[in-house]
Amino acid sequence: MVKEKSPSRVAEPLLPLARAARLAYARATGRSTDDAGALNDIARLIAARTRIFTVNADETARVLPAELIADGHFEDGGATLRPADPKRAPIGSLAIRNVDLGSVMDEIRNVYGPTDGG
Repeated sequence: MVKEKSPSRVAEPLLPLARAARLAYARATGRSTDDAGALNDIARLIAARTRIFTVNADETARVLPAELIADGHFEDGGATLRPADPKRAPIGSLAIRNVDLGSVMDEIRNVYGPTDGG
């Protein structure tokens, strides 16, 4: 189980953001994609509506500040966040709480279309 560094704990398992973006695209369209741009856009939609964590090697997680996410841009299909400040290194090991993916699916379906069954 992944733990958050702040006093509250992440009660649910975490899902890598890049995987969450792929799952969301597949659920919304009924297709898979390798289009990094589309997956980055989905990662942005997810990040706008739920907390994004970065997971450390010791499996602790910390919430990324909303302003860092808002000013940065996602790369590699949502696997990496590149901060707006060029002096800051890209941030990897991004994740969301697994249960939070469902809360953003309606909006992703609205943008990418309903599942048509194939």
